[in-house]
Amino acid sequence: MAAKTIQIEVCDQITKVCHVEKKGKKVRVSDAFAFQTPEGSVQEGVIANPAVLGAELRDQLASHGLGDAKSAAFTITSNKIAVREARLPYMKPKLVGAAVHTNAQDYFPVDLQSYGISYSVLETVSGPDGFVRVMAYAAPISLLDGYAQLAAEAGLSVKALDCSGNGQYQLLRGVNAKGEASLYVDVGSGSSVISFLFGDKLIMQRAFAFGADDLVTHYASAAGREDAGYLTALRETDAAGPDFAADKVLSPDEIANDLNRFVSGIVRTIDFFNSSRGDIAASRVVLMGTLRHIVGLREQIADATGLETSFLDELPEFGVFTA
Repeated sequence: MAAKTIQIEVCDQITKVCHVEKKGKKVRVSDAFAFQTPEGSVQEGVIANPAVLGAELRDQLASHGLGDAKSAAFTITSNKIAVREARLPYMKPKLVGAAVHTNAQDYFPVDLQSYGISYSVLETVSGPDGFVRVMAYAAPISLLDGYAQLAAEAGLSVKALDCSGNGQYQLLRGVNAKGEASLYVDVGSGSSVISFLFGDKLIMQRAFAFGADDLVTHYASAAGREDAGYLTALRETDAAGPDFAADKVLSPDEIANDLNRFVSGIVRTIDFFNSSRGDIAASRVVLMGTLRHIVGLREQIADATGLETSFLDELPEFGVFTA
């Protein structure tokens, strides 16, 4: 049997680990767990202390039965990665990479010797007026090196490095129904990503330098749970979880106020999308990410947008297996 490759996303507050399998249009997630990122080991997605985080990751893998994992695909969540959408003349797929690197200085006016350049193809249209639409990425080499050091400390090899926005798109393109204009919201703690998909095409993607953390930290303070750890406070604000307790501590008005900045950002993004794309209008919102079930969020987004609002794990194309 081939060695299992695990998926790891390291965030400032939480590190997430899982095994993902795609079978046709079905997506299966198994062996999923999260643990609190050691304090000070990650700052804005940059691995500040690979030795401490690597030791914790190694211990967590062993305790969850994944101590035999040999390789990992890391998803990077960091505002240090620059992202630009570009349209190139139509060309054969094998030529796109060279074209992106040739034009990289136009996309990213920085010293490119200190950056790694990558891209993903979003759309290809052939013919006389054909084009190739790409998303280009520039990541500081020092940022990428930090993940290599982390993997070495944890006893893993790096199979792939990807930014969170592209990783989410590669997953969602097989989930979103043909002809469906959906807004997928990755609800994070300190950052979030919004992806607009029409069928399997990524139309627009936006990142917030904030998430739904205001509510979690407010609850922890109000309930006197600050010393219990971030994950404890998160579980107690999760309306779908067995430890949910936030509604007994925070009033409906306090919950609404804590979520207001995040919800307002979503509304403004939808308005911009709908006004800039007169041919396509968002028809539903799908919440995903660690904080997707946070108390009041689904209802507040549905009220503010007037759109059907659901959770990714409710979609028939998405299955979660906790074997």
